[in-house]
Parts: sequence; structure tokens; C-alpha cells
Amino acid sequence: MTTNQCVLFLEDSDLDFELAAAAIQKTRPALQVGRVKQCSEMPPRPCEVSQLVVLDIHLPDGSGLDLIPQLLKECGGPSFTLVVFSTSTSPSDRVQALELGARSFYVKPQEPDQFVLLVQTMVESYLPE
Repeated sequence: MTTNQCVLFLEDSDLDFELAAAAIQKTRPALQVGRVKQCSEMPPRPCEVSQLVVLDIHLPDGSGLDLIPQLLKECGGPSFTLVVFSTSTSPSDRVQALELGARSFYVKPQEPDQFVLLVQTMVESYLPE
């Protein structure tokens, strides 16, 4: 594993972010976990600091879906992965995210244990040790 591996979350929910960060730190303590709370806070070229960007789609200042084309244009490449992690169960949100280029669309489980397991599985899938 490289020392600069990082997951960047676009997540407005403090609880969801804290649970996700704790899940990652439990199994991958060396992995850095970053966060922005709004679309407008997303740094330019996030791929310079993160290999995995996890987008929520329902945010205070817009939709994470709107960022997908821009992020992939700036960062598209084999070392950059973008996934959606949302409470949305709408088939149209899933289809749109995947058509825009997200690697995967995950629905956030309501059960904390399932949430933790899904986050850990997601990270292991895209940032293997």
C-alpha cells in the first residue's frame, strides 16, 4: 500500500461520515479519510489527494450527481475511482450516476452494522492493500 492512499467523502451528514470514517479506521488505520460537506467545497482535482471519492447526492448546495462529469474530466484515470453512496433508492438516480461514469452506486444501509460492513467492503474493493 502506498502511504498517500486517501478516501475523500462528499457527505453532509456528520453521523454518516463519522460512522464511515470509524469503519475505515478499524480495518485500515493507515488510510487517510477526508471530507467535504458541500459540492462547493470539493477541491479542484481531488485526485491529487485521493484515489477514491465517495459522493452523496442529496446535499445542501446541490447534487453530487452534478459533479461526476467534472470530476471524471479532471481526474479520470486508472488510479482514480468515484462511487456514489446515498440514501436514495431511486432507480433513476442509480441509472444517472452510472451513465455519468460513477464506478458504482451504493445505497446506505439503515442498520449501523450493515453500513460499516458496506463501507469496509467498498474501500477494500477499490483500494486493496
